[in-house]
Amino acid sequence: MTARLFEVLYALLERRQVRAGELAELLGVSVRTVYRDVEALSAAGIPIYACRGRGGGIALMEGFTLSRAALSEGEKDALLMAVKGLAASEQDARSALRKLSGLFAREAQDWLEVDLSSWGAAGLKDERFALLREALRERREVTFFYRGADGSRRMRRVRPARLCFKASAWYLQAWCCERKAYRTFRLSRMADVCATEERFAGGLSDVPPIDVAWWGDAPPEEIRLRIAPDAAFRAMDDFLPDQLSENADGSVTVRLFLPVVGSLLSFLLSYGGALEILSPETARARLREMALSAAKRYESPET
Repeated sequence: MTARLFEVLYALLERRQVRAGELAELLGVSVRTVYRDVEALSAAGIPIYACRGRGGGIALMEGFTLSRAALSEGEKDALLMAVKGLAASEQDARSALRKLSGLFAREAQDWLEVDLSSWGAAGLKDERFALLREALRERREVTFFYRGADGSRRMRRVRPARLCFKASAWYLQAWCCERKAYRTFRLSRMADVCATEERFAGGLSDVPPIDVAWWGDAPPEEIRLRIAPDAAFRAMDDFLPDQLSENADGSVTVRLFLPVVGSLLSFLLSYGGALEILSPETARARLREMALSAAKRYESPET
């Protein structure tokens, strides 16, 4: 009953006045039950009243809100905007946004739009996130096949700790039952995700900060790149402002401190002829070999 009373209150905070029949339909109860709920709320000190006849309904006294939390106006807006960001992909968050708007007697402003879906993926839904979220709530172990950076594909069994969004991708931090340690998994590399019936007691503690060491143990080096003017816009997407310097001809020089590993070189190769590695020489040589290997795939077969 308590949950239903809050639903009545949320509906009135959002719309200020609602017909008893509408509330009954919304809550799946009889009109008589709605009026009993109104009496219960009134007895609890909520300034609620019922107006009978045409144009009547259940209403709250003008000016009433539940905004009794010690939040400033700016903090309320920040909270609404945070929930609005989640509402882009979560039904629960959309419901929470409606209720908070009613509690604060204000609507979330429209200057922010958050859409976590990929370009060209409108209408498509990734079930992995929802499944992992439920496994986290229910503390269930999860199994999945994971594609590693070395090309391997292995079955993993983990105890999920938290979901993280970092650098335009979702990650799962979890206790690996095989390695007996925390590991970070990128959702896009997970396949056949399945929540098992095996539960683990209590929450996981001492979860480390998210760390995706895609370069392994290789030491970082200073890398200098030159990117042609026609790809300078992409450099602004891929690198940080303090890593870039613009040249007089419109090209961009990039200065990085990263290990020279295959995954980095593959990324740089995606720039094609618009990118040149200036230093170190070892990186230039390795990228040249990769480019020549790729070019051989497109050579015409001998006749």
